[in-house]
Amino acid sequence: MIDATRPDGLDSSGTGPLSTSLSAGKATQAVLNTHDQRRIFLVDDEVTIVVTLGEILRRHGFDVSCFTDPIKALEAIHANPPDLLIADVVMPEMSGIDLAIVIRETWPECTVLLFSGQFATSRLLEGAKDRGHNFEVLAKPVHPTEILERVVNLLGLDSPGQPPTSA
Repeated sequence: MIDATRPDGLDSSGTGPLSTSLSAGKATQAVLNTHDQRRIFLVDDEVTIVVTLGEILRRHGFDVSCFTDPIKALEAIHANPPDLLIADVVMPEMSGIDLAIVIRETWPECTVLLFSGQFATSRLLEGAKDRGHNFEVLAKPVHPTEILERVVNLLGLDSPGQPPTSA
């Protein structure tokens, strides 16, 4: 349950999910009504990052659910699985790599994009690779243009908010 009185948009426990009903521009709203939205789960223990990236992705026509707790993301995924998981690698409750592995084992069609600003990431990625999982990783800080380009490419879209073209 979203607590509208909290300035960070988190629920009363402070762990998410964040509100997905932030206002979008008229042009983006028109795009949203013309095609099936791609669902994205955004998971990072830093509130500022999930709020900022979530808003950027929403303004480009994506249906984004933001979480600061990877366990809450796992609980929510059963109701409405995402097309794309974007997760920080290093989080206190569960690493983004472990989250991605669990999600991909249950929903293999879910694409994964990880990002991190910590050195420990390479060791964690090697461990995942040894278990047969290879994930794309962006280094923090991530420029909004770069993350949008990666999301568009990973989802097979022509541009944000547009469905893929038929070949």
